[in-house]
Amino acid sequence: MFWVVGGILLFYGLIIRAKWTVVWFRDYKGQLITHGVYQRVRHTRFYLGVLIAFGSSFFFISMMAFLFSVVYLLFALIEIIKEENYLVKQDGYAYRGYMKRVKWRLIPKVW
Repeated sequence: MFWVVGGILLFYGLIIRAKWTVVWFRDYKGQLITHGVYQRVRHTRFYLGVLIAFGSSFFFISMMAFLFSVVYLLFALIEIIKEENYLVKQDGYAYRGYMKRVKWRLIPKVW
């Protein structure tokens, strides 16, 4: 059962990662990106990391990978807060508006 859940998370994470890569390299030119995968979660690259890390730990049924995933999640939460503070300073009104439109920082309907 664990490997099924892990496989789904891992597959979903890799698919979104491919979409994120296309949006990033096609559209990023130093400005705020608010479309594509950024319409659902503000910190998509951390979201992908969490999906892939936990998906791998379940898929391979590895306690070591699971512990790594928990540590990664904790560091991601800290980095998200730092990044949001930076983006508010850098993009001001535009980022605050984006925060109102896209409520979820990392996990849709959770945080």
